[in-house]
Amino acid sequence: MDPTTQKSLTQLEYEEAQRIHLPSLIYLLNEEKQPVLPCHIEFGEGGEKLKLFKKTLREKHVVSLFTTPEDLTARIASDLPALADRSGMEVRRGELVKIVEGFARVDWLNDEMFAFFKREIGVLTAKFPSDPILREVFEFLLSGDRQAAAFLVARSTSMDLRGAINVLMEIEKILKGIIERGYGIIAADHREHGNSKEV
Repeated sequence: MDPTTQKSLTQLEYEEAQRIHLPSLIYLLNEEKQPVLPCHIEFGEGGEKLKLFKKTLREKHVVSLFTTPEDLTARIASDLPALADRSGMEVRRGELVKIVEGFARVDWLNDEMFAFFKREIGVLTAKFPSDPILREVFEFLLSGDRQAAAFLVARSTSMDLRGAINVLMEIEKILKGIIERGYGIIAADHREHGNSKEV
């Protein structure tokens, strides 16, 4: 959430696109075909804001519903060339598919970073049956996909959905602390060495 407007970055991006009259392709998760409903992941004030934002999108646009990251990839790869063609641009579908396939996942979580995150969450690592599951949970959380993370945890551990959500909230709090510390270090280094130093 943006602290000034109290809107999500996605909503701010959408509103700016509308302001400058960019064509928009709107994709929403098909909530009727999900094992874990979004209302169990996003709740409270944030959940209400998300519901209102989705309602606005449905009222103002034709939306496309997707079920999986692969389904979303296929829809974008199919829709973008037609949009580009209407705008007078040429798009090679094969190249577009390569670009779009990279959207849904975090690909910079190398072994060193994974080991660092694992150390930082401490005793919470015992809640996960294996490193590959924990790594995938980190990737989902870092890419903002809480729903997929919760489903993965509930499916691969003895936790029920509520327990999975509680553990993920604890992990997110730790990850947020890591990011805030990182920004603090960068800002302090910037102040100490001035803007000429590359960060």
